[in-house]
Amino acid sequence: MKNITALTSSMNRSEYLENTIENCLKINNLKSHIVIDYSSKTPVEKSVDINHPNLKIYRIDNQEAWSISRAYNAGFSLILIGR
Repeated sequence: MKNITALTSSMNRSEYLENTIENCLKINNLKSHIVIDYSSKTPVEKSVDINHPNLKIYRIDNQEAWSISRAYNAGFSLILIGR
């Protein structure tokens, strides 16, 4: 079976993010779950209380408006370079 990388992006939606992360970490053959924090007012690392070796949170700073395409493109770039 192939390993799976899950990708989630968020900006100021931490109330939903913890549940999403918990569910993604249950995926069989999960290699990693990358979360892109797209300039949330409260950083995701401070608002989500989950510590797991497959969870990787990356923050993009200084963005005033939500751009789902830019957030996901950043995540896909990280996947392609093997982060």
